[in-house]
Amino acid sequence: MTEFDYKDFLQSHLIDVDGYQALSYPKDLADFIKLDGNENPYGPSDNVIKALAQVDDLQLYPNSTDRLKQKIAQSLDVLAENIVCGAGADAVINLIFSSLKKDMVITTITPTFGMYKFDAFMNNLAFIEIDFGEISEDSDTVYQFDLPSTPQAQDVFIFANPNNPTGQVVNRESILRLLEQGCLVIIDEAYIKFSNSESFINLTKEYDNLIVIQTFSKWAGLAGLRIGYAVMHEKLASSLNAIQQPYTITNYAMEAAVISLDNASLLESNIKKIIDTREKFIQQLVDITSITALPSEGNFVLLRLHKGTNVEFHNYMYDKKILIRSYSDDILSKYVRISIGTPDDMNQVASAIGEWDKQ
Repeated sequence: MTEFDYKDFLQSHLIDVDGYQALSYPKDLADFIKLDGNENPYGPSDNVIKALAQVDDLQLYPNSTDRLKQKIAQSLDVLAENIVCGAGADAVINLIFSSLKKDMVITTITPTFGMYKFDAFMNNLAFIEIDFGEISEDSDTVYQFDLPSTPQAQDVFIFANPNNPTGQVVNRESILRLLEQGCLVIIDEAYIKFSNSESFINLTKEYDNLIVIQTFSKWAGLAGLRIGYAVMHEKLASSLNAIQQPYTITNYAMEAAVISLDNASLLESNIKKIIDTREKFIQQLVDITSITALPSEGNFVLLRLHKGTNVEFHNYMYDKKILIRSYSDDILSKYVRISIGTPDDMNQVASAIGEWDKQ
């Protein structure tokens, strides 16, 4: 029998890929304060939990997303024809990237959400990162960027707004400039509910080349159900919906999303708690000399370390039963990101940081 070599079948750029590493958790997570995934500490609404307990159609394929699209459109004052849904914002981003011509170039700022680079690589698209410089406590919560060259109409840009992990929002004039140039601009608004800044969704009515992505993972506490969506021009939405795999969003996820939209006012009270806790936590660290808490408009705070490495600090916090996010890339080697938990969670975090500072 002829020897089989898998490399003869795979696309060359996909061979021996390191892959995007999902977070792994301790076996007994109940002993830990989990602040590494930017999850909502208050979880979904009680009505979601009650409704999901009554779902009894697991033997059936998921229903269409039409009802969900109508509900999302109503909440955003757009048309259902403007909506593309996916199994999380990640799936929507990958769907968009997979549809692009292979000579497209994706541009973003750095540091930012790592899935942009991963999805561009997986879809064999060129990828450019613009370094927006040193981040400090004096940094504005609005970031601007300088493009390496004049943007062309065929260029594609993607920005997180607010940005993960820095917590800053993108300068509106910078985005308008790209839109006027005819570039395709994708705005990932996973954390927009925790920001004082206005969403870009209304601009999709004015610019056919703008896509705005949002998710139920953060504000609605549905990260485990994987449901996100994008708002865009109806013809582009129609094309993307036509090539999307069917049945990717479960009935559980769709029902939870619809109920969350019906209970938005209750969930918004939890959002306010998270914002208030974030601001209090930043103030708690003002007098800590070994760490600087940077201003943030997300449900997380980026900390700059002035002693030790981020790995050392990560391990220290792990020993304190606190899970946080550290990074391996050089640009973030002196930083860690901490999600905002309950007030009690953050008091324990601040106390642990105070002990670190005295070592």
